[in-house]
Order: sequence, then structure tokens, then C-alpha cells
Amino acid sequence: MATHLVSLLGDVEQALMEASAIRWGAAWNLGRALSEAHLVGRITLTPAAGAAPSQTRGAIFLQGEALPDGLMRFKASFHWHGSEAFPSVPVGSNSNAMGWKTEAARIAALWLAGPPATRVTPGTIEFAPFVALAS
Repeated sequence: MATHLVSLLGDVEQALMEASAIRWGAAWNLGRALSEAHLVGRITLTPAAGAAPSQTRGAIFLQGEALPDGLMRFKASFHWHGSEAFPSVPVGSNSNAMGWKTEAARIAALWLAGPPATRVTPGTIEFAPFVALAS
């Protein structure tokens, strides 16, 4: 089952390189960490020298699970430097190789789109107290 994780990591890396070359013309420095025993993997992304200022570093985490029918499913989690957002998406189980490549391209596109906008919830903004001015 770990071969599915290794393959998906490779497909995501390839999709990231292809999509970012189209968008920015610059590549990423990629790093990979993998625990086959725990079915988890991480891709770290650092902009290459000469990269566009809009490129930010971050990571994609993949966690796998073997299903009873022998297929795999994954969860992809995203992190961008300077963002508190840490969204995750399910990656469907599919034995079709083209399906996994499509999922890898979707993961790459989600990461390249950047972090979701942060929401301001009531009570998180502090205002200075009103001060009465003498007239």
C-alpha cells in the first residue's frame, strides 16, 4: 500500500512543477519525507532562486488509509508560510492510474491557489475605548 503513497507523492510533485512553470516560469525546490509504516508523506516547497515574489513556501501533507476492499484513500492537508489556514481535502480511492494523476493535479492546483482568506469573527477585533472630548 505504501507504493500508492510514493506514487501519489511523485504525481503531486510533477503536477506542481508543471503548473508552476506555466504560472510563474520558475520551479520549486521540493523536499520529501515519507513514513511507509504510517502511510504519511510530506512535500515541502521552497521557491527556487529568482522566483516570483508571490511564490510562498509551505507544505502538503498526505495521509493514507487502506480500505477493506484493498483500495486506498488519502487526505491532503495544506500549509502556507505566514497563514493560519490548514485546510484538508479527501482524495478518493481509485484504482485507475489516470484517476490518481487527476487527483494529484487537483492537489497541486489547490496548493498553488494559496491559502483561503481568513475570516474575522466577532470578538476578535479590539477597539480602543471611546474618550469624551471636552468642547
